[in-house]
Amino acid sequence: MLIANATNLGLVRMAEACSISYDILAWTQEWYLREETLAAANVAVVNYHHRLPLTRAFGGGTLSSSDGQRFPVKGKSTTARAPGIGAGQRYPLLFCGR
Repeated sequence: MLIANATNLGLVRMAEACSISYDILAWTQEWYLREETLAAANVAVVNYHHRLPLTRAFGGGTLSSSDGQRFPVKGKSTTARAPGIGAGQRYPLLFCGR
């Protein structure tokens, strides 16, 4: 469920990709995925990641490199901004999703 939610795969596609049925994934998410359990799972994943030998090759883990996608949008939006010079003016706003 963590991977299904973290990657926006969703439970249906996760069930198709693994040997666990959608019903079991949905039941488990309903009963066990809460803010405190998700926080504990994130801590466990991050701590495990920090112990991997390859992790040290990329630094101390205090910085992040995140890439995003830009989508041109029409209309008004509180989460979009005007494109910079040279971005074209076909659409007046760009939304950057992460």
